[in-house]
Amino acid sequence: MTTTDIEKIATNKIEEEILKNSDCLSPYINSNDKTPLWDGNIFVYSGENKTNDLYEGKIDVQIKGRKVKQFKKTNTFSIEVETLKGYQKEVKGTLLFVVDFKTIDDYKIFYCNLLPVDIYQILKNLNDKQKFISLKLKEINDKGVLSFKNVCINFYKNSNKQAGKRIINETEFGKIENFQTEVVVNANEYEEYIEMADVYSYAQLKDTHEEVVTIKGEWTSYNTIKKDIVIEDKKYYSDFTAIGTKKDKFIIGPITIHFIDNKVHIDLKGPPQKRVKDLNFILSLFRYQYIMIDDVKLEFPFVNQEKINKNIDLFNKQLGYFEKIVQVFKFFNTEFDMNYEDLSEIDLKNLHRLIKLFNGNFGDEIKELQKYYIQINKYKFIFLIVKSSKRLYNFYSKEIIDNMICFFKFENKEVKTSIYANLVPEEFIGMNNFNGKLIIKSFKNIELTKEVCDSINQLILMFIKVYDETKNREYINIADSLSQINCKNRNNDIDIINAKQIKYRKKGYLSTNDKKILSDISKKEDNKEDYQILCCISLLVNNYYSFEENFSKMSKKEKGDFKKFPIYNLASKK
Repeated sequence: MTTTDIEKIATNKIEEEILKNSDCLSPYINSNDKTPLWDGNIFVYSGENKTNDLYEGKIDVQIKGRKVKQFKKTNTFSIEVETLKGYQKEVKGTLLFVVDFKTIDDYKIFYCNLLPVDIYQILKNLNDKQKFISLKLKEINDKGVLSFKNVCINFYKNSNKQAGKRIINETEFGKIENFQTEVVVNANEYEEYIEMADVYSYAQLKDTHEEVVTIKGEWTSYNTIKKDIVIEDKKYYSDFTAIGTKKDKFIIGPITIHFIDNKVHIDLKGPPQKRVKDLNFILSLFRYQYIMIDDVKLEFPFVNQEKINKNIDLFNKQLGYFEKIVQVFKFFNTEFDMNYEDLSEIDLKNLHRLIKLFNGNFGDEIKELQKYYIQINKYKFIFLIVKSSKRLYNFYSKEIIDNMICFFKFENKEVKTSIYANLVPEEFIGMNNFNGKLIIKSFKNIELTKEVCDSINQLILMFIKVYDETKNREYINIADSLSQINCKNRNNDIDIINAKQIKYRKKGYLSTNDKKILSDISKKEDNKEDYQILCCISLLVNNYYSFEENFSKMSKKEKGDFKKFPIYNLASKK
């Protein structure tokens, strides 16, 4: 049989397949094989009448035939690199068909998609001297998802999506905003399709919104199955994942079970809480050597018991370590919700140091009753060390309020106050263990002397200032609660003005009654020449002219002091 005969047979078989799918496909194939690179086209229509208005587009095809003695399960086709480079110039790609036949009636059809992204990946991995490349072929099977029609429509739709678009690799995956795939089968065929067919993905980049093609990868189906996973009457999980269409692999928690070779692979990932749960499951599996999936028992008769015992000791140590992390973070009223494996070396060093301090292991560098900060990735804590009792206190806790008494000296007398009386922004901004409610609570059992109220007023001003900088409403709410303490305890013009500036920030305006109260304060004899108070009131009642007039009457020092007050921030908004 001549080469021409073989090619004609192959061409005829492809034309027959096209005609079998004449509801949407038409053949325009050249049988003389004199056309460079391509053997013709398959025209695609949206209806079987095939009128011009139903014409969708065309597929460039190359057809090759081979006389064989036996069909191969794993099939390939050798092609010249220069031919691929020629195909690359056609922006919509080429669909390659290979017809292997023993006799004219005993044949199989294989295909290989040579879309832009396919050719890009093939040529990218070649060396300069390589002349030929072996292409992997897939068999067309009309009983499954790889029917001739599906192959053609899949190729056509993806060729249009890839035409003229840029191809990106892993280095740009972080820029992806939207991600999609083009799938041509029904929902009930989806699992089989993604594992057997050619699935391509497309993306839109975040900043430029450019539509791009992503490099092609392997696709596998994952099915979540709702079943209780139990060992010794203890439920560990409520579902598991079956991998692949054959369901020959299961993922249960941290383990992957390979039923073909009866192997168990362990992969511990995630935050500490998840690792504690997974480790308890692994230890139970090692001890009892079975898993119940609802009423089905999977037994794991581990042969090397000595190795299992060593693994139990190893995982027990890991369990204790992660349980300690959970305990420490709970102590700081924080959940460790990031993946442990994402911690850097510095993060791990700080975490180990914090655990050591939590356990009461203090070095010589640790000072008595000293506040310390520590940062572990996105988590930041402040705590107090009491070295004499080997205790670490969460700085924001009821325990520290109950056990620590703070005094400050005023005119040769000690005044009892809250431990938070001298709080500074660095001690709460960004702190995961910060608790504003405890600051309010810390003043409840304190005698509210003038000196204590003055210290509360300084806290109020600090929280207002930080709110102006961060716009975090938690801070203005704390300032509001502290202001209510002062206003209930004493009738002070400054306290009232601070209460009104807090209200102004929270609501964006003051009521008529609020403005009347402020007006009455401005008319007091003691305040007629107190230009700082008058400036505050002018800003709160939106009288900028009055503010400028009173501000001009201040001394240079008074102006400097006033600009440090958070109420001066309102002047820039006038």
